[in-house]
Amino acid sequence: PPPDASGHWAQKVNEISVIRFGSSVRRQIGSMVKTLSTDSVLVIRDGDSLRKVRAADLKAGMILRSGETVYW
Repeated sequence: PPPDASGHWAQKVNEISVIRFGSSVRRQIGSMVKTLSTDSVLVIRDGDSLRKVRAADLKAGMILRSGETVYW
């Protein structure tokens, strides 16, 4: 699209990147140990439904939507 009257290009924004300086946590998910930002959101299975959980709140025994188990 052409620029608007002020000379700016208009385009749809799908995602805004935010730099975070928070802390991180290490978790063993499946066979891999991962370092995650504490405010990363993961989807876990909770019975028959799915639930969003922050990485800092992951507990051993939780199962991710992908089927991987959180060990620690």
